[in-house]
Amino acid sequence: MSFQPPRRTFRTPWMVLFMLLLSTLTWAQSAPAQNPPVTTIQGTIQSVAASGVPMGTHLQVSVSGQTMDVYVGPKMLTGIDASAFHSGDSVQVSGTLMRQKNGIMLKAWRIQDGEQVYQIRHQDGKPVNPRRRPQ
Repeated sequence: MSFQPPRRTFRTPWMVLFMLLLSTLTWAQSAPAQNPPVTTIQGTIQSVAASGVPMGTHLQVSVSGQTMDVYVGPKMLTGIDASAFHSGDSVQVSGTLMRQKNGIMLKAWRIQDGEQVYQIRHQDGKPVNPRRRPQ
C-alpha cells in the first residue's frame, strides 16, 4: 500500500462565496425603499444654460425674489433640448432638492412650461426613456 494524500476539495471557498452572496441579496431586499420628498416651485426662467453631455441643461428660475438652480439633465438621457426653454417663460417644476457645493439645486422630475408638460424622471429619479416620451 502506498500513501495517498487526501484529495483537496474546494467546498469552503465556494460556501463562503455563497453565504456572502446570499447575505447581500437578503440585505438588498430588506432595505426600505425611500422616495425623497417632492418639491414644487412656480416661477419665471431667468436663464438657460446647456453644458453638454455630462452636465446637461440647467434653468435659473426666479421664485419669490430668489433664484433656484433647476437641473433638467443632458438631452441624451432626457430627450429634451435646452432650446425648449426660454428666458421669461413661466414654469412649474416638481422634483427633489439636492445639496451641492455652491448651494441647493432642484433635480427636475416634471416641468410644465405653459401648455407643454415634460415628464423627465420617474419618482425613483431614473430618467423617463426619451424614445417612449410622447412628442
